[in-house]
Amino acid sequence: MPRKPDTPCSGCGTLIWSGTGSLPAAERKCRPCRRARTTVTAACVVCGGLFDRPKRGGGAPRTTCSTACRRKCWNKPRPCVDCGGQAIAPRLRCEACREARKRETARRKNRLRRAALRGAASEPYTLDEIATRDRHRCQLCHRRVDMTLPAPNPGSPSIDHVIPLVEGGDDVRSNVQLAHFGCNSAKGRRGSQQLALVG
Repeated sequence: MPRKPDTPCSGCGTLIWSGTGSLPAAERKCRPCRRARTTVTAACVVCGGLFDRPKRGGGAPRTTCSTACRRKCWNKPRPCVDCGGQAIAPRLRCEACREARKRETARRKNRLRRAALRGAASEPYTLDEIATRDRHRCQLCHRRVDMTLPAPNPGSPSIDHVIPLVEGGDDVRSNVQLAHFGCNSAKGRRGSQQLALVG
């Protein structure tokens, strides 16, 4: 191979390495000229910047100029599957519903753990289910419960066991009721013998 480029590009005239290719010297092209022949300039759908993309090939043509713009294109708003609000793809839920789901999962794990430690029966339910059944009213003070308040706010929602687990109560719908966090804490371990109504 020669020590320096010695063959002119048939497209722009720039000297290129002759190499060992089978193309005649009159048909050889430099890399920029070869690339220009197989690409087309397009506008990015996100930022509007121009970029080169292949003229043809498998799959859908590129519509973005970079990885950052491609991610922005993926992260389009979509309806939250829980509340219908705005969620950002690829997530299915909005931030508020994601946090609420995390809290509910933590509550459920905590209830299952406590029931298992006491050898109590347990069944799946959610805070929202019990709140709907009890018409969103605290069953200890009978005032309305604000479901949006987070614990440990005294007015936040909580699950109260009518017969506490420590007294042999079970973690089932018929033994739980909606209560303010503050009312539930004040009740402590004093349990009522009357089961909650199942609505």
